[in-house]
Amino acid sequence: MRKRTKEVRKIEMLLGTSTREVELVTIEIGDVNRKFVMPVEVTKVDKGELLFLDNPNYEETIAKNPHLSGLVMNDRDKKSHLPVHLILGAGEYAKLKTESAPKIGEPGEPVAC
Repeated sequence: MRKRTKEVRKIEMLLGTSTREVELVTIEIGDVNRKFVMPVEVTKVDKGELLFLDNPNYEETIAKNPHLSGLVMNDRDKKSHLPVHLILGAGEYAKLKTESAPKIGEPGEPVAC
């Protein structure tokens, strides 16, 4: 399902605000097992790489944090920086469901669902 529209929106950035026409696209996101699907309206950004994060090295992170034991990560990418393809807003994040309780450690430690 892809629904495309264009709207004029006010965009706030670190160095100021601009008003421009943006393309909005409705897409479906889901889990790797295809058991969960959710429609999300996204704003198309014409940049090759919008944002990247240092690779969290999941295997090392899980090993260093006992509260994450049993967690299985499908991403085995070894690049030092990983691109962020989608940023969810608080409303979309709140709609995500998991079959188990989140794995929460001490303040400042990683959390997993």
